Amino acid sequence: MLKALERAIENVFVCPVCKGQLVLEEVVSYVRCTCCQRAYSINDGIPVFLRGELVAQEEERQFRDVLADEYIRSDPQTLLGVVARHHCIPVMRKHAEEFRAKFKPNEWLLDVGIGYGWHWAGQGVGAKIIGVDMSLGNLILARHLLGEQDDVVLVCADAAALPIRESAISGVWSVQMFQHLPKGIFHIVQRELNRVLRDEFVMEICNLNPACLHKVIYCLFGREFHRQGKLGNMELNRLSAIELIDVWRPFRNGYSKISHDYSELFFHPDFNFRPRRYPLQLEHALATHFPKLAALFARQVHVRIERLKDYENNACVSEDLNCWSPTGSLDEKEKPYEDTSN
Repeated sequence: MLKALERAIENVFVCPVCKGQLVLEEVVSYVRCTCCQRAYSINDGIPVFLRGELVAQEEERQFRDVLADEYIRSDPQTLLGVVARHHCIPVMRKHAEEFRAKFKPNEWLLDVGIGYGWHWAGQGVGAKIIGVDMSLGNLILARHLLGEQDDVVLVCADAAALPIRESAISGVWSVQMFQHLPKGIFHIVQRELNRVLRDEFVMEICNLNPACLHKVIYCLFGREFHRQGKLGNMELNRLSAIELIDVWRPFRNGYSKISHDYSELFFHPDFNFRPRRYPLQLEHALATHFPKLAALFARQVHVRIERLKDYENNACVSEDLNCWSPTGSLDEKEKPYEDTSN
């Protein structure tokens, strides 16, 4: 773990305030910025870069820390059981493995809102992972779950003030994190990702889908279906594929290819429906060949944003690509957005 942290400090991490170079002190209890001299503590091998920036999400952060503290003495299998209440592990691990395998071992991926880190447990193929979360409690559980894996570096930080140098990241993975961001914070995080990503990149963002099936069932039982806004201790925004694409369309001035997919079609914890043997092949077939049908009951929607190699040539205004160009020959109002990924 220490070697992985040392590599990250040398190649990726910077001071989140001044973007200065960091050094790991010999006592290995904190890292220090050589520019502004700020010191950041290290807890259980996890650098803590939070400095009171989370005013808009402080209630959520405290809630997640308290929740994580309940499982601090739990073994990995118990932690996976907790995760399985809210996420379909077989589905999402498969997606994570496929995403990671697209990158070279010397590249760095950023998992924004890594939580308990369960996506990467037992993996070892592909790029190195930097897992960012605002909850130190979550990250301590992730450390317990990941064990001695040295290919995942955990960092407690604000996604709106990433301790990462410019153009250091090749890909971004995020599962149900952006749905909890207030609108103003959402756009700040997008700017940070724009700063840390390389010219060519891939991002995969997963969000809860406002499935028609869910709306109908909630209505039948006389319950309110929460779509967007504050819910309890946190923000929760369910976005359709088109809505999610719209908020990511302007990224990097629009010169990106955007596609979408669906997952967790048969996993609905809201209704205590969690199949013991998940029909992975059936889900893949439905999501691939019948996306409009899948959208009606899929719990989760994925959006993939990729930077095109020939973006300078305005190639992304082509009708066969899922993208939009602010300087292309077609006006956005004249040509409505069409996603042809399926």
